[in-house]
Amino acid sequence: MLSFSKKLPIIAVLSLILISCARSPKLGDENTETQPRYRWDALSMQIEKHKQEEGFSPVEKIIRITGSSKDLDERWYLRECFNKISEARTGYSPRDIEGLKGTIRFLVSVDYSGNLIKTLIMKSSGNPFLDNYIKELVNRSTHFPQFPESMSMRAHKAEIIMSVDFESDS
Repeated sequence: MLSFSKKLPIIAVLSLILISCARSPKLGDENTETQPRYRWDALSMQIEKHKQEEGFSPVEKIIRITGSSKDLDERWYLRECFNKISEARTGYSPRDIEGLKGTIRFLVSVDYSGNLIKTLIMKSSGNPFLDNYIKELVNRSTHFPQFPESMSMRAHKAEIIMSVDFESDS
């Protein structure tokens, strides 16, 4: 027969097993809640909070990213978006952009999964062709990258503000 001191670890293990079984949902139980598809994005977190608090309504959060952003993930995201826009230039011949000069500031709005929402010219270059060229490049860009986890926990959308000095002497 086992002494009490040898039975204690066995009792502790069995107790833990019983507690974990009692807390887990039963198979086929339709009353259990399912987690949202995107558990860690900001909007899903607010909806979860709404379920727990009375009178709370989820609000869409937006991150504004500029060249002076200090957050490493935001700077990475800005660089990746700029690269995607730059890749869209491959469809143009040098004659299309010959002699274009100007500085343009524009905003690109994307959701957390990288879908383009809108493009807005914030400061025109003074050349309508160049402004339209930049908007077309953004629209032709392939799918933007998905937010890194640290960004998706803070916001549902990002507004990326870019300035481009355009000088083409070719």
